[in-house]
Amino acid sequence: MIVVHVFLLRLFPQLLPRVAPEVERQIQVSVLSSPQVIPTLPEPTLERPNSDVVPAPEIAIEKLTMPTAITAISTVVMSRVTPPRPDPAHPNTAPELPVGVVKPGRVSALVMVFVNVNGVITDARVTTSTGDSSLDKIALAFVKAQWRFLPASFSDRPVAQWTTVLVPFRT
Repeated sequence: MIVVHVFLLRLFPQLLPRVAPEVERQIQVSVLSSPQVIPTLPEPTLERPNSDVVPAPEIAIEKLTMPTAITAISTVVMSRVTPPRPDPAHPNTAPELPVGVVKPGRVSALVMVFVNVNGVITDARVTTSTGDSSLDKIALAFVKAQWRFLPASFSDRPVAQWTTVLVPFRT
C-alpha cells in the first residue's frame, strides 16, 4: 500500500495531500531500503475425487394409459368404420408380367391405395417394391386403371380412405 502511495505521489503530486519534505524523504528511504517481499504461493495440490461409484437414481416410469372415456369412444368409432374392400361385382385381376422379364418365384408389389367414396382408386404408392422400378410403375398404373373397391364406410356412409393391397403379377 505504501509503494502505491509513493508511486502516486511521484506521478500525481497534486492529487495527494502535500507532506513535509523530510517525511517524504523518510518514506522514500524506507520504501527503497526495505527488501521487496514477493509473496510465495503454496504449491497447488490436486485433490482426487472419491473413487466410490455414485448409484444411479431410481426413476419411476409410469405406464401411459388412455383415459377410459377416450378408449371407449375410439372403440365405438372404429367399430363403425368398415375399411375399403374389393368389389365382388368387379373382380380385381392381376397384371401380366411383361414378356422378357424373368424373375424367380412370384413377383408382387405391396401397394397403398386411396379409395374414394365411389370405390375408384385415385392415388396409389408402392410400399414394398418388386425390386424393379418399371414393374412398380406397371403395378401402379394397372391398379389405378383396372381395380375397383367398395368404399370404406362410417355409420353406413361411404368415406374415402387408404388401404394396402398386394398386387401379384401373372406369368
